[in-house]
Amino acid sequence: MRTKDQTAHLTRIKERKTALYAKRATARKTLDMCEQDKDAEGVTAAQTELDNIQAELDYVRELELTTLRQLSQGSAIDRLGESLRNNLDAQRALTEIAASSAPLRSNITIGTFMGIDQVAELTGRSLMAAPVSVPDSGGASGFLGIAPTPVVPTTLLDLFQSVPFTTRTADLLRRSGVAAAAIAPHGSVKQEAALTYEADSLRAVTVASWIKANRQDLDDVEALSADISQALQYGVLAAVERLLLDGAPADADGPAVPGILDNPFEPTVTATTLDGVVGQMKAQLIPTGVVPNFAAANAVTIEEEEARVGSDGHPIGAITPDGRIRRLPLVSTEALDDGQVLVGDSRVGARLGVRQGIGLVAGQESDDLTRNRVTVLVEGRWTPLVQVPTAFAVHDLTPAA
Repeated sequence: MRTKDQTAHLTRIKERKTALYAKRATARKTLDMCEQDKDAEGVTAAQTELDNIQAELDYVRELELTTLRQLSQGSAIDRLGESLRNNLDAQRALTEIAASSAPLRSNITIGTFMGIDQVAELTGRSLMAAPVSVPDSGGASGFLGIAPTPVVPTTLLDLFQSVPFTTRTADLLRRSGVAAAAIAPHGSVKQEAALTYEADSLRAVTVASWIKANRQDLDDVEALSADISQALQYGVLAAVERLLLDGAPADADGPAVPGILDNPFEPTVTATTLDGVVGQMKAQLIPTGVVPNFAAANAVTIEEEEARVGSDGHPIGAITPDGRIRRLPLVSTEALDDGQVLVGDSRVGARLGVRQGIGLVAGQESDDLTRNRVTVLVEGRWTPLVQVPTAFAVHDLTPAA
């Protein structure tokens, strides 16, 4: 939310909180009167109402604290470069490099651009409960809590939560099978769920990008942060998106790391359009216990669907103005090849493990010295945590050769 919207939201929360205080005072008076009259049924009803009001008030207070934190801190995207701006040692190192003309004999670690917790906040934004509206009443059953309002996803990473880990590897149990169930008449054999779990340990994979900066400009922290933010958002995070889907091959650091596309659910698809494919994949995932919450394709595939027209020459309009197809948010990602379509449930299927925040290293290579430039390396370490591979289905619309 923008600051103006947050301030208005906070005002509404305070108004609601004031009203709840008044309701609680009235409920307490009613309870006292029922106790004085020894009205057992009245006491029970009044106590229930008082408990419901108190529960709602607790939620509103927590919501107020969350909004205040957002106002003071902003989102992770808003705070890009905050660690660098607050790190005096890093700024001193940048100033010394900018003020000197001597060659850099070795790489110099500048410091942290984003901490591990900040990096974790870069993903999963469409799953977070903000902004949130407080209902006027919980109805006959009382206040049932705050219903989250999802943020519209703009990238694939918006749909996947990140979790920090500090050990050498991230350990998980990978689930396969379907949690089947059936009515069991007396004396019959109960239905087996047919779920299996496989333990796995995953190494962190380094994802990096670099930029060239004029040496004398390095002490301009704001400008440097802006350049690094570009490299981070359009370079590093794009590569992390591809890591999430494709995983990483085995190398000198360790064994291969599986991604979402390595072992997904295999649907039987006969449709030849994006709209039809998404519909068939969604319909086949649901009986397996998966409730899809997104569809994804690359820009070329989406544009082909947007341009599709009917026999009357008018656009089909399978993609709604708010970016949905078959009632699922449609996300564009270049991590998928032309014709590839991905449908699944990001809430249970996979997460991103974050092993290291975004760090900065400065050095010189090639003709940097003669051009009075410095190469700034931006890197972090992630690993895809695909816990339920069959929570995702993949199909390729490209005709077989």
